[in-house]
This record gives sequence, structure tokens and C-alpha cells, in this order.
Amino acid sequence: MLRIEWQDDIGILRLDRPPVNALNTELLARLTAAIGEAPAQGARGLVITGHGAHYCAGLDVRELLEADARQLEALLGGFLDALHAIAASPVPVVAAMNGHSPAGGAVLALPCDRRVLADGTTRVGLNEVAVGLSPGPLIHALLTSLVGARWAAEMLTSGALLSCTQALDIGLVDALAPAAQVEEEAMLWLRQRLALPAQAGAQREPALDMPVSLALYRFRTPLAAALLPPQVQRQPDLQAARPSLELARLQAVTGAGELVLQGLAGLMLVMALLATIGV
Repeated sequence: MLRIEWQDDIGILRLDRPPVNALNTELLARLTAAIGEAPAQGARGLVITGHGAHYCAGLDVRELLEADARQLEALLGGFLDALHAIAASPVPVVAAMNGHSPAGGAVLALPCDRRVLADGTTRVGLNEVAVGLSPGPLIHALLTSLVGARWAAEMLTSGALLSCTQALDIGLVDALAPAAQVEEEAMLWLRQRLALPAQAGAQREPALDMPVSLALYRFRTPLAAALLPPQVQRQPDLQAARPSLELARLQAVTGAGELVLQGLAGLMLVMALLATIGV
């Protein structure tokens, strides 16, 4: 589920949850723990990447569909814990985005020090709005810090998935590399940074990271509440959406199909949730 590898003093955290490395509660807990423990194990830098042809497709839709209110709160809280762990890490963290990175996959890269994206047909973006979800003020703030207010507003209101060149042009990612070389490019940047004296940037600057880290917990309760209204529980409408989801999963035979399925399943979830609250 999470493979931890080492290249000297750089830890590689490899998301390994086929077919598209979607984030469930267990994987998020392992990722958070690994990031927190890595410095004590000698890590001077970290790389987060995905196994196979995918980086991360975001939160696991199946777990969302099958969860009750308590489990949903645990999943959303676990996601914010992982973001906080990245933001609060005392060592630099690079996202080696070796494949498609929609929704939560893109968000996972936002608090990293650098984002290297696979060149070619790779898509990245915050497409939650396409299924009726708002990313919330925290994610808006993280995105704005990278791409500026204008592009953040455009991305969050359109829900568009950007091409790799578009993502590079607006500053959502910092570099492009062939998919097979994304991890190598991430390691190269880390090596160059770690070669600098500590006071010149080989370590993260607390003054830059702490506001982001604190903001994650400041916004945790309202963000979770916005995504999980108290009146929304498991209802017949939500249960009825599952057979269609399962059938679609059986029909998905490619990685790209699975990524599209994540989006379709998310739309089904939102429609079911809206039905339960009478919207």
C-alpha cells in the first residue's frame, strides 16, 4: 500500500494501491506516519510518488460510498493530516507526479517544495467542482500561493484538468520530465538543494512553512463540516448508486478508464447526497 525505499539519505514514499493509487484511510495514515518518522530515521529529503503508471487519483470513491458519517470524517481528517505532515516536515519534500493527478492527487502535491510532472498526455487539476464539491478555503489558499489569485479562481470555478504544459506555464508544477525520469528529476533537485549549506536552503525555512501548517488545522473543522453536512447519512439513494458503480468498475479495463470512473462515481455520490438533503 505504501512502499518506503531509501537512496542514501533520501526517503522515497511510493503510493502502491492499484489500480490508480487512490487514497483511503489506511494509506493516508501510513503516509502521514512515514513523513513524520522519516527525519528521525535519517532522511534529509523526501520524494512522494506513485507506483506504476499513476501518481494518485485522489480520495477513494469506493470508501466514500461505503462510509458512514464517522468513517467519512476519519477519511477527510486523514487527508488533512497528510497535508499537514507534508507542510510541517522539517526536510524538503518533492512530489514526483509520474502520472495523472486529478482532485486529491493534485492537492497532495500542493504543500510540497517542488512538483515534477510526467510530460506527454498527463493531466492535473482540481476538478472537484465538476461534481459539485467545493475544495474549501484551505485548498484555495494553497493553490493561490502557487499560481496566484487569478489562476486559482479559474481552476477552482472551472474544474478543468490542465495539460502538463499548461500546468507548467501557470506554475502549478515546477518541471516536466518523461514519465520514466520523473523520480530521477525529483532526486536531482533534492541533491542540489541538500548540497547547499543548511542556512542557505538545505533545510526548510520554518517561517515559510508554519503559516501553512497552522492553517491546515485552523480550517480542519469547517472544511470537514463543509464536505460532510451533519444531516447527510447513508440513505437509500446513496445505496442505490453502488450497483452502477460496481458495474462500471467491472467494465473499466484501462488506467484512464479507472480515472474517468473516479470522476463519474464522484458525480453519482454528489447527486445521491443532494437527494438526501432535498436539494
